Amino acid sequence: GRAPDGSLSGRGTFASVDGGRRLGLEALEAQGLGETLRLASPTHVTLDADGGVRLPGLALALGRGGRLQAAGRWGPERADLTATVNALPLSLAGRFAPDLRPEGTLSAEVRATGPVSAPEVRATLQATGLKAGADWARGLPVLSLRGEGRLAGQDAQLRAELDAGAGGRLAATARLPRGFGPAAPLDAALDGNLNLGPLVMPFLAAGADRFSGRLAVALRAEGRVGAPELAGRATLSDGDYRNAVYGVRVSNLN
Repeated sequence: GRAPDGSLSGRGTFASVDGGRRLGLEALEAQGLGETLRLASPTHVTLDADGGVRLPGLALALGRGGRLQAAGRWGPERADLTATVNALPLSLAGRFAPDLRPEGTLSAEVRATGPVSAPEVRATLQATGLKAGADWARGLPVLSLRGEGRLAGQDAQLRAELDAGAGGRLAATARLPRGFGPAAPLDAALDGNLNLGPLVMPFLAAGADRFSGRLAVALRAEGRVGAPELAGRATLSDGDYRNAVYGVRVSNLN
């Protein structure tokens, strides 16, 4: 079928199997917003007589690179389902952020296991080559991001690490043992060390100002999700400001 902003076409079969239903997909293609999504290889989805859904393997390929996959079973009582994103180019988001022009690739995996009523969910994420193609971002360090999370019942745990190369690193953790409601307890932290020179120089390159130094970050958020208590510190060391045109220099900023 076709819509004003895209189209969807496919080919497949539908049959009864052992009291259930089986949908066979031989071809599938969706187009929209200048992108194309295609079925990478034939597959099928089975709806069993007991209400469970089985997916031996579904793979979708994007026209500009990247792959989406899903496989496993859901129900009727237990689940074991995995979904992955492989090498998804972040340039796909450029249509929604034309002034930013994001670059880099994203890979992720989400797996749900256990009782359908309360599955345990684990997720990992990795993004590399992160940068903005906009003129104002020229010279900024290329970033990489790694993250992982776990949700078991109401207990949620999150961890992420941001690596800015010469610009330093940050690590964030969060624990929410009773869910995400406003009254739920929260324990989160952000720690790291930043080298300010590579982070600020691209914004100063057109003028005579120069700045360097290091910033140690140790921030905390505790209490309740709806009213967290914030604390911590950001410590500057070896700060140095110079302006050669005016002959100004301020050093040993701490």
